[in-house]
Amino acid sequence: MNSNSNHKVVWNERLGCYGIWRAWRKHPKSQQILWARNYGKKAWFIPMDELEREGA
Repeated sequence: MNSNSNHKVVWNERLGCYGIWRAWRKHPKSQQILWARNYGKKAWFIPMDELEREGA
């Protein structure tokens, strides 16, 4: 994760991993930005391993 990022890393009990809540995410195949509000959500939980793969 970028050092200039201001996201708070939190533990997710259901998934059993650390991650962040973010209003957008990249689709893993198309790399298109998906906004949570377009899917009726406030934010998505992004696991740390997914963030590392994404290069965020």
